[in-house]
Amino acid sequence: MKLRIIMCGALLWLPLAGCGSSGGGSDTGGTDLGGQDAVTDPGGADVIDQDLGTPDVPGQDITTPDIPGNDVAGDTGQDTTTPAITGTVTDPTGAGVEGASVVFVVAADVETTGSVQPLEDLAAKADTKGYSVATTAADGTWSLTGVADGDYFPVVLPAAGDSVHLPGAIREAVSVNGGVASAAVDIEITQAPSPSATYIGSDECLKCHNKTSLTHTLHFVGLRAPGVVNNLQDLSDYAVSDGGLAQFTDPGTCITFPAKGNTHYALLSSDAEGYYLQMADDADCTTLSAKYKMAFTYGGEGLYKQRYMFLVGPAGAPGTKHVAADGGDSYYYPAPFQWNESGPDPAAFGENGEFSGKWIPPVNDGDNAFAPDGANTGLAPEESFAADCGGCHGGTGLTVNGNGDFIPSFIDAIAPDIYAGNIGCEKCHGPGSEHKAAGGNGVAVVVPPDLTPGRAIMICGTCHQRGHGHSILDEEGNHAGFASTGDLTKDAEITVFKPGMSAAAFHGQADGNNIQPAFGTAAGYWEAINYTTDKHSWQDKTKGYGSLFDHSKGHHQQYMDVVRTTMFRNDRELLVCASCHDPHGSAQEHQLQLNADDNALCLDCHNGDEVAKGGFDAITEDMVAALIGSGTTDPAIGTAVEGHMSSKASMSASYDPTGTGIGRCIKCHMPKTAKTARWHDMANGYREGDIHSHTFDVMTEEVVNAMFTGEGDDPLKVTPSGYTNNCGGCHSLP
Repeated sequence: MKLRIIMCGALLWLPLAGCGSSGGGSDTGGTDLGGQDAVTDPGGADVIDQDLGTPDVPGQDITTPDIPGNDVAGDTGQDTTTPAITGTVTDPTGAGVEGASVVFVVAADVETTGSVQPLEDLAAKADTKGYSVATTAADGTWSLTGVADGDYFPVVLPAAGDSVHLPGAIREAVSVNGGVASAAVDIEITQAPSPSATYIGSDECLKCHNKTSLTHTLHFVGLRAPGVVNNLQDLSDYAVSDGGLAQFTDPGTCITFPAKGNTHYALLSSDAEGYYLQMADDADCTTLSAKYKMAFTYGGEGLYKQRYMFLVGPAGAPGTKHVAADGGDSYYYPAPFQWNESGPDPAAFGENGEFSGKWIPPVNDGDNAFAPDGANTGLAPEESFAADCGGCHGGTGLTVNGNGDFIPSFIDAIAPDIYAGNIGCEKCHGPGSEHKAAGGNGVAVVVPPDLTPGRAIMICGTCHQRGHGHSILDEEGNHAGFASTGDLTKDAEITVFKPGMSAAAFHGQADGNNIQPAFGTAAGYWEAINYTTDKHSWQDKTKGYGSLFDHSKGHHQQYMDVVRTTMFRNDRELLVCASCHDPHGSAQEHQLQLNADDNALCLDCHNGDEVAKGGFDAITEDMVAALIGSGTTDPAIGTAVEGHMSSKASMSASYDPTGTGIGRCIKCHMPKTAKTARWHDMANGYREGDIHSHTFDVMTEEVVNAMFTGEGDDPLKVTPSGYTNNCGGCHSLP
């Protein structure tokens, strides 16, 4: 349509966009009579009529076109209802999910909750919180009107009778302005295997899923048959491996090591048939026990440590076959020592020529683990690898036979006759039998990115926290060392925690509240340590040294760190382990998504276009893209980080993250508070471990020195040589 204007006798035509043929303005949906003006004009431009109907005679409206909406009678004129937010809930098969509740959780509420499954718990309180809620139709579509302006996390809770799907969410806040969402609100939630699904092994998974990078990860290569790898293992990324295993020589290496407060001796040997351990009575290894055969190793990739599992039979004699094998009567037990790889000289036998190992305490509190005469002094089935370690390292359950032997089940065998496995595909995605039978396509398998953040982080947290299982193994009340439930004195099997289950179920709580920061839960699948009292916590907050958190002292406690932080609970984006680590492996160390040494990993979010907090306004996404793509560091990055260090820590130093480490984010925000292999005492009096803290807070020099100068020498009150902290890179103790 064109606008006709008569001016000084001339006829001009101008385009008028958006004109329609049906009534608009304030009409009620009916068609007006040709758009007739309320007054008769003499052919000039109409200035009082408000409709956009059929051109009037003889004038023409010049009002702004109406916005098509939901007017009655099919009118395309101005809406008389609030704009709607719409979307679709589907699962990985592409099918719509019917009857699910879509809850718009107010983002600001997430910051104030103490739940370890914040979105799920808040969504469950939608009625009392006054959140906007929609229900999906048969095709998964939904619509919401009247949503107030603000930021929200859309959360999907499957219908009460839906046993196929698990709760899911959009983990990055969606803004609503004028009743309209800033981004599409289509949400995919995952299916899950049924309780009757069984494990098929990573070999089967990788036939369809091209995830060969998995075979490079520590999850896949950690447990190995001595000196060999299987088809699921690739050590090409590890320049040094099996350094400790090399000490098992022919005719043998005599070693000295501490264990249970005393000095012990052993002969490590090998021959064409395998690798062996013999306990000795002196440093010359003159009197030896029987030969215990090594079944498999754990670790030894040149990063932390290597441990060794030996077959031990009845009464402590050398074993032959594991109880899970036909006719077997032996268990796998860890040696009372470990090979420390990290240190100034990785080729040395331990950091200073010694082993410094961990041994499961013998039940009789004796000093010897393997006695020189071959007699058992404390080995027991409940202290075996299967009962204490196996549930995290590939185990899927534990049964007991008529003889009282524990029979473990594993996903992947590391060798045909070795019943121990690694952390394979199904530890994160669930048992795959139903998925395979359905031809894949998203059926009956857990897709972690589709879970709520509380459930997604729980997949890693099942093993990356400290405590022991809540299951009962025997009449003495011994527990399995891994997350599990059941009572073998009453039940046929104890079962391990499966991916996709909630944190509340894991900890045996009604919801995810009242778990952190102390943890200490004693129900469900797990009895967590209490951070205010346990020796694996520095207790630097509890003891009043000024920390924001009680920091982890032991390894595999990363989950307990992260769920206490604002990274996991904020009003913008809820991060989980996979936000920084690639579960399927990457070219970066520790399976990181991006390089942490040059700050690309942190700056990918902490920049002026994303999270400017901290003084990073001048850093743009384009600068970060250049850093990631070509390693080019824009000068503005250095300036911003130097300003951050100056304002936050009064530091005056030149930005050099990949050289001296000055300005490397993780140096200050992820100090090495924990140990898996060894502590490193620096010349200036500080001490650090080999595992990063995941609380992301900065340990100030004041906190460090307060801990060091505490009264007494109790390691729970004061550190032996200064706090485990990166302050020692530049500072010395007073």
